[in-house]
Amino acid sequence: MEKYSLLQIKFTAYVMKSLDNRKNSFLNQERNRRKKDELCFELREEGWSNFDDQFAQYYVEKVGMIKDWDNTFHILTFLESPRLIKALTRLKEKERKVFLAKALGELSFDEIGQILNLRTKQAEMLYYYVLRKLRRELKNKDEV
Repeated sequence: MEKYSLLQIKFTAYVMKSLDNRKNSFLNQERNRRKKDELCFELREEGWSNFDDQFAQYYVEKVGMIKDWDNTFHILTFLESPRLIKALTRLKEKERKVFLAKALGELSFDEIGQILNLRTKQAEMLYYYVLRKLRRELKNKDEV
């Protein structure tokens, strides 16, 4: 009888934990959906009707050091994650320029440093700092 009771307790604990995980997963999905809806609503209020095109155009205008404009515009139009877009807009201007110049413009750290009046090592360190910052923010948004 004691063996059955112990098994029943373990099974009940498993079911309760499973239900709790399922509930948390559902709540996280709903929270993320609401945040996405809120972001889209905010952007529509600001007059952004076609968000992808306007976002891409904004970055093309802001970053004047990208070599391949057509490719860059094409890449930016495929950014569908509102969290990623919001994370990019939260970066400081210099961080954003370094990140986009390296990731999209395919410039070397030396070239980025010359354009932004930084030493090569500073440009490199700033780029990797921004990568960590974006990853951390996107990871935190998944958990929230």
